[in-house]
Amino acid sequence: MSAPAHKICPACSTRAPLDALYCQTCGADVRDVDFSKLMEQLEVSPNAIVAWTLAGGFDLQGTCDPLDLRGKLDMPTREFRVTRDAWHAEVTRPVIQVQRAHLVGQVRVRPAGIFLEQVDIALPASRLFVDRVLLGFDNELEIHAQALDWTLSDSSPLLTFPLGGRGTFTLDVTGTFSDPVIAGQVAARDFTFNGYRFGDIVTEFTVDEDLMGVRFVSLEATKQDSRYRLRDGFLDFRDDRFRTGAQVEIARMTLADFYHVFHWEEDERYEPYTGEVEGTVGVAYTLGFPDDSANGTMIADIDLADVRRERITLPLLRDERPELVAREWRRLIAERAGLATDATAEDGAVDGFDVAADEAPVP
Repeated sequence: MSAPAHKICPACSTRAPLDALYCQTCGADVRDVDFSKLMEQLEVSPNAIVAWTLAGGFDLQGTCDPLDLRGKLDMPTREFRVTRDAWHAEVTRPVIQVQRAHLVGQVRVRPAGIFLEQVDIALPASRLFVDRVLLGFDNELEIHAQALDWTLSDSSPLLTFPLGGRGTFTLDVTGTFSDPVIAGQVAARDFTFNGYRFGDIVTEFTVDEDLMGVRFVSLEATKQDSRYRLRDGFLDFRDDRFRTGAQVEIARMTLADFYHVFHWEEDERYEPYTGEVEGTVGVAYTLGFPDDSANGTMIADIDLADVRRERITLPLLRDERPELVAREWRRLIAERAGLATDATAEDGAVDGFDVAADEAPVP
């Protein structure tokens, strides 16, 4: 009786030639794998703050000893979330999330870890590209990615704040799963945060070591005819609260653009006034602190000496557009005729006509 012409590969339990230490081909099919649980099973990190469901499948071909498996990646994914809590917490609070994406690229498994390379990522309205990802078996982490066409609503909300706009970004992550170093650049047109319309922005950013804060050394912004810059800006998600702030250096801010940020451009109370503002303002916003309202608290810190030096144009200039002048005349006529409350009347004044015919001259 002849001996079998193969043996069982100890790495993947498939057949291998008798004269080989490893098999020639290996295969894998991935279905609904939870990324955070995979990181725990591979003993990379038991407390991952990234939740990600991978579906679809891929085939790997190569050798198990030495470990070198390669294949094509074509996988739909869903529910990508970066959270403030470990994945196994009873309640996880998302920082940012992507509902669904489709990945197409190359995957490789080496002794150092799992590599994803040249990966195109299709989101509902965005296209991203990942040059390289390393999920190291020794806790090493490396990501180099960019957004070729990014709709911010695909990555919304940030905490509970909706994001809007369209643009690009680059992202570089190095270090380890437990101690990542994260930095990048963002350029967005018509950027909105929580519904506020801040214009076009360009900035570099870094993420704090504990992943609970983001820093912006300098953010350049333009909005129609206005130009401003944020210095030392930050987002802070610590202690189950939110805090943000910056020094705002205003090169030029028209009141029309300022009204548009906060959706006041249709408010009749502001229409008669125009002007421009220059100067430096410290701005801070908090949400979830003891004295905050349900919508949070915003504080602007203005140095009066700096205001004078920067020549803020106050008082504001009067808008003399004909339609506004006509509306003002109608208001005045109605008030003088007693058909509307007189805004200039003294307390206790009697309603009625405020005009009378001059007495005829005595002959």
